[in-house]
Amino acid sequence: MHSEQAAPDLLQKSLDASGVGWWQLDFGQREMTCSRLAADLFGADRTRISFEEVYLLPGKEHRARIYTRCAALKVSDSLDETFVTANGDRCLQVRAVAAANDPLTGVRSVFGTVRRVTEGTPENAELASINQSYKATQRNYSHLAQLIEHLPIGYLRVNILRDKSGEAVDYLLSYINQQAGRILGIHTQGHAGKTAREVGIDPLKHIPTFEHIPSCSFWEQTGKSPDGKRTCRFLIYNTPGDDELVILLEDITDATRSREQLDDFEHLFNLVSDFAHVGCVSYNPLTGEGYTKGPWAKNYGEAENTPASQILGHWRQVHPDDRQHLEEEFERLKTGEIRTFVNEVRIVSDQEPMRWIKIHLLCRDYRPEEGVIDLACVNYDISELKRTEEEELREAKKRAEESNKLKSAFLANMSHEIRTPLNAIVGFSELLADESRHETRREYTDIILRNNTLLLQIISDVLDLARIESGRTDIERTQFDARDLCREVADSLRLQRRPGVELRVEEGLPEFPVTEYRKGLAQVLNNFTRNALKFTEKGSVTIGFRRIPGHIRFYVRDTGIGIAPEDRERIFERFVKLDTFTQGTGLGLSICKSIAEQLGGSVGVDSVAGEGSCFRIDIPAGE
Repeated sequence: MHSEQAAPDLLQKSLDASGVGWWQLDFGQREMTCSRLAADLFGADRTRISFEEVYLLPGKEHRARIYTRCAALKVSDSLDETFVTANGDRCLQVRAVAAANDPLTGVRSVFGTVRRVTEGTPENAELASINQSYKATQRNYSHLAQLIEHLPIGYLRVNILRDKSGEAVDYLLSYINQQAGRILGIHTQGHAGKTAREVGIDPLKHIPTFEHIPSCSFWEQTGKSPDGKRTCRFLIYNTPGDDELVILLEDITDATRSREQLDDFEHLFNLVSDFAHVGCVSYNPLTGEGYTKGPWAKNYGEAENTPASQILGHWRQVHPDDRQHLEEEFERLKTGEIRTFVNEVRIVSDQEPMRWIKIHLLCRDYRPEEGVIDLACVNYDISELKRTEEEELREAKKRAEESNKLKSAFLANMSHEIRTPLNAIVGFSELLADESRHETRREYTDIILRNNTLLLQIISDVLDLARIESGRTDIERTQFDARDLCREVADSLRLQRRPGVELRVEEGLPEFPVTEYRKGLAQVLNNFTRNALKFTEKGSVTIGFRRIPGHIRFYVRDTGIGIAPEDRERIFERFVKLDTFTQGTGLGLSICKSIAEQLGGSVGVDSVAGEGSCFRIDIPAGE
């Protein structure tokens, strides 16, 4: 035990005998503990010294360097410095020997030694200290050079070159970092040390600017890189006492392009906003802060520069019948109950007629506890849309009323049309049963057959229209000859023509293969032809076809009574009969129109009253 206690004392005596003192820095207590010899060497009157007092131990010219190196021991184990003490009578060398962190507290402690440098005079010690400072400066310069070389902005130094008369004629690129080389499009290694002319840059473009900058002053300019492809911001510093300038370059091409695109978009938005009467606002109801774009305030019937805080929640120009609901929804938005709502309101003002606007309000960010309720509001004038809707409603109502009238007339007409052939069939059937004369029985039979055919046609038209309108028609396209179709229609109706009326097929028709809905086309041509025969008392009814661009046109031309101009537009509508004394349902032409539309085509008529008509169906050209 005695031996263990004697060991530290022996070590201390050995250190003292060799002129070496020990010290320990405690970064937790911010103090230095040292041996008595070390305190004497430092010129201190005690062995526990605060960090503030440690700073004063070296001479003034060494304090900053020594204190910085000691502070670095928080993370470093390296310290080997020489300095002259504050009273200037001795030169000391301090070294760090070991460092450790307390396992419980984590506080760092550094242990080291101090000894007096006995070789030479204090002047030699001063030279040694200066040499150490120079090495430290070299290290710092190396770090700074690496930092400058890899800066994300361009850095270059130039020296103005003058002739014998002192006039600036060129400049030397003394240093160029990597980013400056990329921006200027030059090689940093190959061009450093060359003049502007040697690297292909016209110095006369820049020298007037360089000469204009006062010494120790900064000058900023935006311009293009030498190749004209990049937009750059230049910050130039004129160093004092010489012709050297330091230039910082920032490539702002992308930022400039983005700003230009943003400006273009804003300009476009303003054009659209003014044209479409669309306005928007960003507003915080907690702070009353916000900004508007476009005719937002004007849409509310307010002056253009009216703040959003004087409109939202007040709604002075909103119609009273619309205001209450708007206020309720706005309050729900502010309390976070809803995040968005859309409404249409009326704007009333003494200066202009009543208008309609549509409002979209959206809460983009709701953090009232942090003072944030970010509302976005868009409004736009829908007065024209409302007027159009009202006109369409009136027109729809009018059409519905007309349709109801037509349906009523149709039902009345159907009752009459069906009753007429039925009465004839029933009546003449009874007469036929009591008649014994052969000629009279034949006459009665013919009457019954004609009325039976008429009744079947009426029922067929009604069923065809119902089938087409319900979409249950199966369209089967087959290939056939258009000329043959015209001949078949003419042959099937030839017996229905009146005396003195010729039913014929257009002369000179060629063979023309068509792939289409044959049954539908035959029905259309049958309807056209029956109508033509019905209203033609003399002359002819002609069936034909011809090619027109992209389509095939089938037509039926007659020399009948014709159609008045005011009736041509509605003749293809349902239930329309121009001659109420003629038997029929008024559905035939409507069926033709529906079939044509199903085939992707259209129907039409050309007519002159008293001269005749030409009904047509145009369908897309098939194979």
